[in-house]
Amino acid sequence: QAALQSLKEASPEDVPAIEACLLHRPAHPPATVVLNEVLPALSPEHKALVQLEAEDPARRRAAAKDLAALAENKSLSPLVVRLWRNRLQTDADPLVWRYAMRAILPDHNAETAQLAAWAANSRDAGIRQLACEFALRHKQPDLAGWLLPLLHDEHPTVQLAAIGAAGQCRNRLVIDGLMRATAEDSLPGLRPLLADPNPEVSRAAAIAMSQLGDPQGHDELVRLSHHEDARVRREVMAAMGPTGQTRFIEHLISVGWTDRDAAVKRAVLTSLDQLIPPEKRPSALADTTGTDDKIMLWADWISEGAEGQRGKGAKQNGESRIENSSINP
Repeated sequence: QAALQSLKEASPEDVPAIEACLLHRPAHPPATVVLNEVLPALSPEHKALVQLEAEDPARRRAAAKDLAALAENKSLSPLVVRLWRNRLQTDADPLVWRYAMRAILPDHNAETAQLAAWAANSRDAGIRQLACEFALRHKQPDLAGWLLPLLHDEHPTVQLAAIGAAGQCRNRLVIDGLMRATAEDSLPGLRPLLADPNPEVSRAAAIAMSQLGDPQGHDELVRLSHHEDARVRREVMAAMGPTGQTRFIEHLISVGWTDRDAAVKRAVLTSLDQLIPPEKRPSALADTTGTDDKIMLWADWISEGAEGQRGKGAKQNGESRIENSSINP
């Protein structure tokens, strides 16, 4: 009782120390008393957590909204996230879950990652999509495991969000997935999606695989760069730059030279800027404003490099020009 009275006289500045103690000793007998009587009086986050126990859905939603608003100014502590996650085990309200995912979106740690993994298994497609947005934002290899099933989600929006996140997760596990003894137990990856009847899905899979350094993904992007739809060509050209693959440089310049769509040309120039550092670009590029004029400078740049390497065992497709420019693939 003396210790409890001392805690009740604590200030809001003491909350992190109290939380740290409870986080590492969750089964300590006084923990419930501290969580229900001490911390709610010191912390608005813990006050909202108590409201999440209410039977009235409106009160729980209001508490979840308050927590999400508090998270906009300061990240929720690991203890708060853990306690909220425990309450979500028995709360199927999609709105409360959406507020929870909104609150943890900026932060990646053990507690938020676990909550995102639970969200990935939600029956609500919107919550599964929010889990994919969490994965896309943080680009962590350890999130690939629960992204795999979502690559083949029945909801198209969730599937596309999962594919986009997979391309950024830096874990090649998502390319071929997990093959097990039976097809029912296996978790296929991105590669089968290249043949998906939905062109948006197959294109997203190709981009994701290329981002992960897969040669088949690279080849598919090159094939799609000749698509009859300029919007597809523009998307593919824009996707080549972020892959970091210098093998696309000559192809980008070639497409920029021949394509008649201005938006495609602009996408080409953007990708070239992403693939080649400023000191290696054509010297006159900074003083040139016209899109076509810039493309011509790039064409001269690659031609001069190929000409300079002729007879010196130059690699095919102008790769020697790139190599001599000290650009890492």
